[in-house]
Amino acid sequence: MIAKNNARENKGRIKHEYKVGNKVLYKREDKAKHQNDPWDGPYTIEEVHKNGTIRIRKGSLSDITNIRLVKPYYE
Repeated sequence: MIAKNNARENKGRIKHEYKVGNKVLYKREDKAKHQNDPWDGPYTIEEVHKNGTIRIRKGSLSDITNIRLVKPYYE
C-alpha cells in the first residue's frame, strides 16, 4: 500500500538533480495572498544534502528546505 501511494505521488514529479549554484523558485506558504504567483525567488542553492533537502540563500539569510518545495529556475 505504501509503495503504491509513493508511486502515485512520484508519477507527476519531474526528476531534477539540484547542484550548488543553481537557482530555484520557492513555493510560497501563504497561497491565498499570492494566487497569481505562488512562487518566490529565484534563490541560489548553497548546499545539497542527501536527505532531500537543500540550503538556499534568501537575501542575507540562508534556509534549509525540502526539494519538494522548490522548482528549477531557468533564466
